[in-house]
Amino acid sequence: SYIKQIKKINHLFKSISVSLGWKEYQNQEIIELFLEHDIKVLTMGHRTENPDFLFNFYNEVSKYEYISSDTFCTAIFYGLFMKKKCFIYGKPLNRDSVFLEEKDFEDNKWEGPEKSYYDFFSKKYPILLWDNFDHKPHFDISMEELGTKYKKTPSELRKIFEWSLKDFFKSFRS
Repeated sequence: SYIKQIKKINHLFKSISVSLGWKEYQNQEIIELFLEHDIKVLTMGHRTENPDFLFNFYNEVSKYEYISSDTFCTAIFYGLFMKKKCFIYGKPLNRDSVFLEEKDFEDNKWEGPEKSYYDFFSKKYPILLWDNFDHKPHFDISMEELGTKYKKTPSELRKIFEWSLKDFFKSFRS
């Protein structure tokens, strides 16, 4: 289904690569499905306990002008932060999917979407949806979603956590 969706817009791009999750990337049959349609396949690796994950993401995304996903995700927001042209395209894997159950949404109680991240972010950032996409990077969206206004300087962090060089050396005497 996803390959059929990609093929509808494939002619608009020089090439298309698909980044699979680490588990899907272990399945050669899935990889072959994409390769049969001249779609390059890659992965960033496992996210958990993988210090190279963000480096892999940065190195790979740096090679592309456009980033797309079938849903709103951190990869889209990091791509926007890298000043890439990012859009949402295709049918999202959401609560209507056979892969998700009601229990998958039980912990979703934050101030944003109650049940659908896709619906929430679609209303908040309609410019990122393929039908509205203007082929421009929207860095401002990344600034909001990644919370950069809350970023602290090293000096501010030292003050917050009461870290000092003097205390560091005291720890060796104890």
